[in-house]
Amino acid sequence: AVAYGRPPFLDNWLRYQKSIGVSHVHVIAEPSFVSEGGLSEAFVADSVRNGFVSVDVWDPHLASGVHIHYHSQLLAYHDCIYRFAPLYEYMYFADQDDFFVPLAPKAVSLEYYVDRWCHWGSCMFDWIEMYPECGMSSSGRSDGNLTALLVSTKQKTLPFKKCIHRLCATVEVGI
Repeated sequence: AVAYGRPPFLDNWLRYQKSIGVSHVHVIAEPSFVSEGGLSEAFVADSVRNGFVSVDVWDPHLASGVHIHYHSQLLAYHDCIYRFAPLYEYMYFADQDDFFVPLAPKAVSLEYYVDRWCHWGSCMFDWIEMYPECGMSSSGRSDGNLTALLVSTKQKTLPFKKCIHRLCATVEVGI
């Protein structure tokens, strides 16, 4: 994940990653993440201490702008691929507001979907944008799944996909 500032859902997002079976989350943090207290939330700090989360702070070396930002993000993604390829079989890149929503009610583990659809290289999943500003039914759940708390069903399927990559077959990725 790439983190900027103080992400509002980070603790819920991390809880949810753990609940769906993610074994490690690596955060590429901009300096604003640290300066605005992103590491000071109790669950985030505990997750770093127990090794579930690792954090690297990347200083932006290039001038600002959308194209430069995405180039820097690609560099971070590729750093993750080459750093973690010897340690993990699969990787997916997600923002701290991306929640994987299982389609089968009893199959909540990410591994269930990886085992069925991600054998050879990368597999793609629809990216559906939901709108939390319409309201949530409570402040949180123990598993961190904020999508289950949304009051509105207002959503939009984006033309882009979210991908899970098998690291032994991945050389490079895109945004």
